[in-house]
Amino acid sequence: MASFTPDQILALPDEEIVKNIEQNDAFAAYLRKLQLEIYSDDTLSDVRDALSREAIDQSSVDCPWNHKWSAADRQAHREKTYPLAFGADESIDIRVKTLARVRCAIKRAYPDISFDSRSNNLIQNTLQRTQDGDLMLAYNDCPKSEVSLFAGKDILEVMFEWNPNFSPELLLRFINDYYHNITPTEPSLNRTDTNLIIGILAEVGRLPVKAWQALLEKNDETSTKMRSIWNTTDVRPEVLDLIMTNDDFALFYRARTEQPARDELLRRGDMFHGADLELYFESKPLGLGVIT
Repeated sequence: MASFTPDQILALPDEEIVKNIEQNDAFAAYLRKLQLEIYSDDTLSDVRDALSREAIDQSSVDCPWNHKWSAADRQAHREKTYPLAFGADESIDIRVKTLARVRCAIKRAYPDISFDSRSNNLIQNTLQRTQDGDLMLAYNDCPKSEVSLFAGKDILEVMFEWNPNFSPELLLRFINDYYHNITPTEPSLNRTDTNLIIGILAEVGRLPVKAWQALLEKNDETSTKMRSIWNTTDVRPEVLDLIMTNDDFALFYRARTEQPARDELLRRGDMFHGADLELYFESKPLGLGVIT
């Protein structure tokens, strides 16, 4: 197939879905396009949260260790655990059902992270080709003293090399300090990880406008908020309006390129709760460079 439709993908067995992702560039590109189409369609906002939770749910698709189960038992388990992917509800938008089904096909092929580096390489390749940020959380390992890993790869590398797409609903949970387990079957991220994801997306201009609004409306003056304003390359009018309608944020934004704004910030040094403004200024000499 040179082009694809949701109906065509839903007709494929799971093995063919995964094979196409791994071998067919046009197929993988279509799935990336489908993700973004769903994420930008606000008529799907109610179901998107459920779609996100299905993606990050670490419950087994098939429970292969339960040898007493019949094929019907496994199908009933899928429909209960992953209803968007396998349920019979015909009212679900076919695009949503297709993305959910693709995610579960990947989970079937790669049930979990293993000590087998070859298997993890295959998972990494599949995740990179789909750029599915929500699904990546199903393969998240969060060591207590380290930055999280997605299928064994450092989250910082993932963000810049894989360019993952995250659903608006998941990003809002990140901003609202989603850094612990919501349910026992969902993965955990620490606050450092979620702030890192938000900050990088803001920097490269891929943070949704609603996420920007939620970030800027937070009562606390977080370093993530400051870094996002300072580093962003986002020039969408909606984003700039959110920043510039707040006097403090506008001053901080102008200080990226204007010396008088920098002088004013220094005079009001407690405005951002003791931030090292000199470090910011050194990192971006009148508009050059970024803070790291």
